[in-house]
Amino acid sequence: MFSQLVSQFQAIGLTIVYSAIATAVVFFIASMLTGGGRVDDESESRGLDETVHGEKAINL
Repeated sequence: MFSQLVSQFQAIGLTIVYSAIATAVVFFIASMLTGGGRVDDESESRGLDETVHGEKAINL
């Protein structure tokens, strides 16, 4: 019984490590293709809906 529990915790740990590595690889590839993972400060403060798509999310 105890060995089964240890095996399951090892599988959980391996899944977490694999997911983190795969996420990092995808992020770095996407960053290289798109020029970075963040937008400039002005676009971030105005909002991406307005600066990228030309529309406002909420019209007040």
